[in-house]
Amino acid sequence: MQKKSLILVVIVFALILGFVGIFVFRERILKLTSKEPPKKIITFEEVKEEIQRIVAIKESKVITRWTAYADGEVSQISGRSLTLTANGDALEIPIGEEIEITIPALSIEGEMIQKRKKIDFKDIKIGDRVDISLELIEDELKVLNAAVLSGEIKPLQKPKKILRLTAIAEGKVSQISDRSLTLTTNGDSLKIPIREKANLTLFSPGLPTKAIDFKDIKVGDMVHIFGDLIDNELKGINVMVFL
Repeated sequence: MQKKSLILVVIVFALILGFVGIFVFRERILKLTSKEPPKKIITFEEVKEEIQRIVAIKESKVITRWTAYADGEVSQISGRSLTLTANGDALEIPIGEEIEITIPALSIEGEMIQKRKKIDFKDIKIGDRVDISLELIEDELKVLNAAVLSGEIKPLQKPKKILRLTAIAEGKVSQISDRSLTLTTNGDSLKIPIREKANLTLFSPGLPTKAIDFKDIKVGDMVHIFGDLIDNELKGINVMVFL
């Protein structure tokens, strides 16, 4: 009797393990074969309209140039357009025949591993990491150049954001408060917070550029700031003081 009970227990246990195994196997198959919902592809025109909207909000004589950088992996190539994907977003950008496409130079510990070289559009492949520079010129968003980061120079870290909007501001320092500089140009002023890890330098004609501290900047200095536009606020990441 005890022997029959033991056999019955073993059979039930084996059946349970079998069902669990089938369930796990089924889940794995579903995971492998199921497709994620298609990502919404942001068009070039939508990007242009968004940048124009932001520029209208931040319109200032202090800002002399609006630029943007698209960074992502190539997920689709159609005609002369690249679809870049990063962090769940997809952006389609047309690359005109006049646009210079390059593979950047690569050096490791001072040794040149790869020289900068020009390539053709047809050389770009699915999976390549591509960095595209853009600029808003007279309300037209134009592609300036494209850099293909593949092979040895492909960054290990994936891009966090597919589009980065930047600007260049120039003017005299009219006020300094906490970690912010207020620049004034032609009667127009703009307050710009400067990041803690910003690169601060002093430029003097005929002399090497040298690093400075925030406390070295004075009211009246002529300053050039390159920054990111985050939450409709320009935040300085590169500050150059001119003597």
